Amino acid sequence: MIDGYYFKKMHINEKGAFASEVAEATTPFKVSSPNLAAHLQEVEARLATYRKTLEKLSTVDMSSLIETDDDQRDNGLTNLRDYAQVCASRKNAEWAHAGQLIVNTYRKVGWDMDRMPYADETIRVDTLLSMLKTEPELKQAIETMKAQEWVAEIEEGQANIKAHSAARVTKEAEQEAKSNTAQAADLLGEAVAKLFRFVESEIEFYNKPELKDLVLKINTIIGRYVTLQKQRATRAKNSKDPKKDK
Repeated sequence: MIDGYYFKKMHINEKGAFASEVAEATTPFKVSSPNLAAHLQEVEARLATYRKTLEKLSTVDMSSLIETDDDQRDNGLTNLRDYAQVCASRKNAEWAHAGQLIVNTYRKVGWDMDRMPYADETIRVDTLLSMLKTEPELKQAIETMKAQEWVAEIEEGQANIKAHSAARVTKEAEQEAKSNTAQAADLLGEAVAKLFRFVESEIEFYNKPELKDLVLKINTIIGRYVTLQKQRATRAKNSKDPKKDK
């Protein structure tokens, strides 16, 4: 009969992939059984809903992206500021003047703006970029120092953080999306389990040989996912700190 498959232990993306493979394997057999077709249809419907919840969940979870964007922006800010200080100390009067102009601009806008909260930093960076782009003296200073790459890095980080911040929703909405995905996963798991029970009952009570072929295909799929779970468990066990086990 159908092997154990530990659906609840599968990772979030594995659940959808597993159900999809089961549905694909079952499809050729539905012609000979309207009841099997009905169970398959339920699995496919639950799978479609599950995939939609995953799409929404991926949209609301923007925190890691925003952190990456902020790191890029901060690197650009500190690199340009530190480089300007170096240039301000050069013997070449033109370079020294250019560096000092940028240093003075930082002091005016916010010397440590990279350490401010996201929203405050975003406002200050907008001001800084506007000044660097529109004030002729500052534009020339950046060209003299050949610091265009630092400005571009700040600009890119600023643009990305604005886009991802706009896409991120409230914590409550994120929790709701996670809850919806968990619920959809449970319903998908139930639909798969019903399909499996139906196949087994058809073989047990009606001895349908064609469904034995389906069981072989399903067990092959299950075998791959069980192997993944075992490998994951082994890696987790091996990664434990031996000191913690003492």
